[in-house]
Amino acid sequence: MVVSIYKEVETIACVGAGLVGQGWAAIFALKGFKVILEDLKPEKLDEALRRVKGHIRFLVEAGLGEDAEGAIGSVRITTDLEDALQGADYVQESIYESYEAKRSIYREMDEAAPRECILASSTPGLLMTEIQRAVREVSREVYRGPSMEPRTPNPPS
Repeated sequence: MVVSIYKEVETIACVGAGLVGQGWAAIFALKGFKVILEDLKPEKLDEALRRVKGHIRFLVEAGLGEDAEGAIGSVRITTDLEDALQGADYVQESIYESYEAKRSIYREMDEAAPRECILASSTPGLLMTEIQRAVREVSREVYRGPSMEPRTPNPPS
């Protein structure tokens, strides 16, 4: 099966709510996408959402976006990977750097995400070809590293 790259993207799942995942969620939300931020640890998600809101407000105040509250309202959190991927058009994976962990999450994403959904990784140092061995449809797997993540030392709540 060949996946069309011309599908309109409306909903983005960010898998992994660490610093990189938070940055992606903020950028995608500011660009008008519905964003689902997923992480296995519920205690991490509340702090991650607080930081995403801070990143969004910071970027809007810096003139790099508009409608902070609209963007913030488009972000939701979940600990359920299947819930995050259901209806997603694009997935940005940003979990920790480990071939074993990334292959495992890619197997799960390959099963749970819609067939036409693009699966992207933010890995800075692992080979995408090694990660792709875990999936059936390598044509929908891409590497997309951030060019610049929004960072604020202590984002406001």
